[in-house]
Amino acid sequence: MKKSIASAVVILSVMFLVAGLAVAYEPDEHDLGGRTVTFAGHNMHYHEMMPEGSPTWDRVKAAEEQHNFSLELRFIDGNSVLESVVAAGLAGDDTIDLVQLSLRDYVALATQGALVPLGDILGDYWENLPPAHQGRDGARELFTVGGEVYAVPIYFGSYQDIMLIAWNPVLFEDAGLPSLYDLINAGEWTWEKAREIGAQLTRDTDGDGAIDQYGFAGMFPSHSMSNTLLATLATNNVTLTKEVEGKTVVAIDDGGRASAILNIVRQIAFEDGSVHPDPWNFDNFKNGKVAMFFAPLWSLYHTKNENFPQGIAFLPKGPDADDYTVGIANTSLMAVPVTTNEDPKAVIDLWTAIHPPELIDGDVDFRLSLSEDEEGFYIMLQAVTGYSLLSPYVGILNEQNFFSHMWDAVTGAVSPAEAIAAMSPMIQARLDDLLGQ
Repeated sequence: MKKSIASAVVILSVMFLVAGLAVAYEPDEHDLGGRTVTFAGHNMHYHEMMPEGSPTWDRVKAAEEQHNFSLELRFIDGNSVLESVVAAGLAGDDTIDLVQLSLRDYVALATQGALVPLGDILGDYWENLPPAHQGRDGARELFTVGGEVYAVPIYFGSYQDIMLIAWNPVLFEDAGLPSLYDLINAGEWTWEKAREIGAQLTRDTDGDGAIDQYGFAGMFPSHSMSNTLLATLATNNVTLTKEVEGKTVVAIDDGGRASAILNIVRQIAFEDGSVHPDPWNFDNFKNGKVAMFFAPLWSLYHTKNENFPQGIAFLPKGPDADDYTVGIANTSLMAVPVTTNEDPKAVIDLWTAIHPPELIDGDVDFRLSLSEDEEGFYIMLQAVTGYSLLSPYVGILNEQNFFSHMWDAVTGAVSPAEAIAAMSPMIQARLDDLLGQ
């Protein structure tokens, strides 16, 4: 698995060259008669999305002139998107033409007929998205719900939400521990090994009787389960659902795979006490008080520091997994509400003209630059093109039907099997209701 920087650069260059050799998706010409087209969502801020004079501003003005329309950006708080789109539909409000969604809202709106199906409308759009938009299974598959796809990637891409580990090589060396790179190369970076190492790196460094250095931070249970739990479950080949005789059914603990991971996490956090109680404080990592920090890709510039060269690692391999898995728990996407009066393809073409997918190549280069050694570079390279999603239906999971039961399992209040048995009927009922099965 270990590669030289030169080899990794060649692989990256070939990867994007191959993508570039495909016929690029070209938006059609549209004349919208001078009408206003509205993009709505929690990232839709003029001052952030396209400050005047920026390249994005220039692309907006060029698109407005070419397609004869005026763009309006409307901010909608991320927690209010579902209600806003539903309310607009009930009121016959046609002013939102493209809306930013999380998976939580996407599943509900798609299955209730509130979004325009896009799969057959966009032609070769899907095949010509860059590798960082495709992940392991392809962008179209990533967004498929009930056999149809209702959204396209947002401009910064699902890959930014992949979960990795920033680690401190100095603490490892001082403790006489093997490099995570050596363990990964040997296929020995497992959750049991992670538990062992985390316990060794959790200690009182100043002799005052209190633990002041921890093996882990940024992971549940001290940090948000919604941010880290699903990616952790994915490391043991856990899937939320499976298809059985044409029906989507809950399959989270098939083969006991979810139970196995939940038990290990309980041991790390509550038996060993290896997880820092201050979950999302990057300074604890940068100051050498945390050895391994669970961090989504977008946040890794917060862990880079001057005190030591940070390493980058995959999450450990689960006991039932053959290889390392890079999972994402959520993602943002753009969908066309059925209430729009515009041609859905025209709306997507306008979005694509303003945010051409190839722009993410520059962002990928920036993310890869956060690695400080050849092994970390290669791990990040694999991660940005090989990530996967536990299920497009993760959006139906909430505190009542999932996370509270997971908390009970991780804290030891009940066994993982008991927690999963209690929550599965609720998740299944929600699936049945949404999918009409």
